[in-house]
Amino acid sequence: MGPAPFNMGEDDDQGWKMVRGRNNKRNDSTQHNMDIATTRDFNKENINTLTTFFLTNFPDSFGARAMFNAFHHYGEVKDVVIPAKRDKGGKRFGFARFDRVVDSREFEHTLDQIIIGRDKISAKIAGENSYAQAVRTGEATIKGAGQKRCVVTYEAEQDDLLRWKKAYVGVVVNPGMTYNIQNAFHSQGYFGVKVTPLGSNLALLEGQEEGEVQALIDDVKDWMDQWFREIRPWSPKDVDVDRVAWLRIYGIP
Repeated sequence: MGPAPFNMGEDDDQGWKMVRGRNNKRNDSTQHNMDIATTRDFNKENINTLTTFFLTNFPDSFGARAMFNAFHHYGEVKDVVIPAKRDKGGKRFGFARFDRVVDSREFEHTLDQIIIGRDKISAKIAGENSYAQAVRTGEATIKGAGQKRCVVTYEAEQDDLLRWKKAYVGVVVNPGMTYNIQNAFHSQGYFGVKVTPLGSNLALLEGQEEGEVQALIDDVKDWMDQWFREIRPWSPKDVDVDRVAWLRIYGIP
């Protein structure tokens, strides 16, 4: 569902009510200042059908009702909760619960693209336990929000291992140089060495003939030193974890 225009923080009645700090413990200022906007027809018995999203990076001027108004144009939002406390970084956070979310990952992406004023909000799928903790204590712990560790294994062919054992690995002088070295070799007339970036810092050097890489290291050491601060025989432990990526930044005036 595409974005629709909305008036930031408007007070028109869209079928919800604001609830603030219903707590008998008056010495708990966190609970007293809890900001909640919810629909009138909200039924706690249907809580298992709701999808909860953890929200950050929304404007300081936006309360629960203003956020509810914004989300009203994207899906069937049931309630928005913004605790008075802030996270460890001093930033505000909150939760929004939606009904009838067909694809939670796709909807997460939709919410994560919303721009309010100069701020692009951040939205991640959260568990109901995190939501309940925020309502009770005004704090929330989102462990690895949207982040999962992926372990990939690869078993190389025997022919590839024999080929790589004859190769070298070069550690570049500056990160990112690996992507330009092949062109530099060709411009100098060195066509006998194949350069394959392994990442931002490491490059695999393979000679068309055995001993060609070593000969190049010996003959044009000064030129090679412009690119590499170290060249060593290939090892299975040579794994480059750094990559060069383009970033698209939103909200810059």
